[in-house]
Parts: sequence; structure tokens; C-alpha cells
Amino acid sequence: MIISRLERFEHEASPPAPSPTPTAATPTPRATPSPEFTAPPPPALTKKEKKKKKKKKKRRRIRRPAVARLTLWLAPILLDWYMWFVERTSRTTVFGEEYEGRPRNEVMLVAAFHQTMLYLLHHFRGREGVVMTSLSRDGDLLAAILDRFGMTPIRGSTNHGGREAREEMTRRVRGGSDAGLVCDGPRGPYGKVSVGIIRVARDSGVPIVACAVWTSRHFLLRSWDRTLVPLPFSRIYFAYGEPLAVPPEATVADCTRLSEELGDRIRGRMFAMQEKAGVPAQDFRVAVTAA
Repeated sequence: MIISRLERFEHEASPPAPSPTPTAATPTPRATPSPEFTAPPPPALTKKEKKKKKKKKKRRRIRRPAVARLTLWLAPILLDWYMWFVERTSRTTVFGEEYEGRPRNEVMLVAAFHQTMLYLLHHFRGREGVVMTSLSRDGDLLAAILDRFGMTPIRGSTNHGGREAREEMTRRVRGGSDAGLVCDGPRGPYGKVSVGIIRVARDSGVPIVACAVWTSRHFLLRSWDRTLVPLPFSRIYFAYGEPLAVPPEATVADCTRLSEELGDRIRGRMFAMQEKAGVPAQDFRVAVTAA
């Protein structure tokens, strides 16, 4: 037993044998990458394919601005013609006609939901008022439509340029221009009135008039606001609400409360117009949330 322990001690104390050095006759093999991580090189394009790809990129760069310019020019004309045809073939009833024939020196601040914007643009055409629209591509199209219908767009929204647009609208209203706002736009949620129009009314001293419209024949777009598209040969019911005055000393809490009251007034007018058109009153806040 003592001898085995001495043998093991000598084995552990002996230095390790030197590893053989590679010679020129036996070179060290190199590690090659695994074939599963190496991707095959892409096939080389022919001269004809390169030329075709270059033309496709150039055509795409040209086509998009061209289509955008064509849309901005053609869409307002088509909408103008269509709404003119709808009005000529339909019967329109207005509730609150005293607002239609008011003197030019009486300024009006109109508020409505985004859903009825198509008809509102036609109803107020030629009034030379100002309307706030966003800085998005949809806002570009709406600005072109406003120019066609004789109104002045003011660009800005809640997320981008809203404060500057609100100050510009307030200045225009103080100067005697009518103004309009779709108070739940540009992205919703449906029927939720923002406090922007309340602040414009507070700073300008002009009361807000809620407006609503409904038609007996229409279809609703599958958009966030369920846009109302009137159809020809229908009965159109348009209503003005009672003016909503905002005191100049209104606080943030007062503006929030008044925005909710304004939303209730617009919905009340819309429900009444739906019943006039023979349609059951429907709260689209529930329909949009369920969708």
C-alpha cells in the first residue's frame, strides 16, 4: 500500500510530457464553419433584370406623389358634384332656421361630430368661415375640400400644432369669422368632445352652437367615426342646438364639464334627427366600442 502511494506521488510530481510540435509535413487542420450557418450567395442579376429593377424603383418614386396630387385635385370636385346631386334630389328640413338667416356681423362657433362631416361641409359651403383640420395626409385632403367649398383651413390637431391652431382660430373668431370644429376628431374616440373648442369659446367670447344631421337614406363607412354618407332621393334633417356660453373665468374643471355637456347636446340633437328620419336612435359610442 505504501508502494502504491509512492508511485502515485511520483506520477503526480512528474512534469507533463511536451506536446508534439507541428511540422511542415503535418500541418494543423483549420476549423471549418458548420454548413448550417453558411448561407448560399444570392444569384447574380442579369443586366436586363438590373435595368428592370431600377425602372421599377424610379416609377414608384414618381407614382406616389402623382397619385397624391391627383387625389387632392379630383376628390373635392367629385364630392362637390355628389353632394350637389344629393341636395337636388332630396328634401331638406332645417330646425333652428334663425341661425340660417342671421346677420353677417353675428359670429357663430359651430360644433359637430366627425361622423356628419361630409354633409356639414356642403351645408356651410360659401360661408367663408374657418375650420380646423389636422396636419396628416387626411388633413391635406380635407384642406383641399375646404378650399373648394369656400372655407379656410387652419392646420393643427390635439397631438401636433393644436395650441397654435387654437390661438389662430380664436384670433379669427374675434375678428368676425365664423368657425367650425368636429369636436371629437381627428382620431376619436367617437363622441368624446375635446376641450379645445371650449377654450376657443372662452377666449373669444362667442357661444358654441351644436349641430346634428341625419338622413333617411344613407350608408355608414367602416371607419372609427362611422362616417355618414347621404344617398340621393332621401329626407335630410338638420338641427341647430341652443347656444352654449363659456364664461371667461372658466377653469380647467369647468372646461371639462362643459365639454361633456356639449357632447350630450350634440347627441340629443342627433337622436332627435334620427327619429325624424324614421331611424331608431342609436348611440354610436356603444356600436364603435363593441366593434
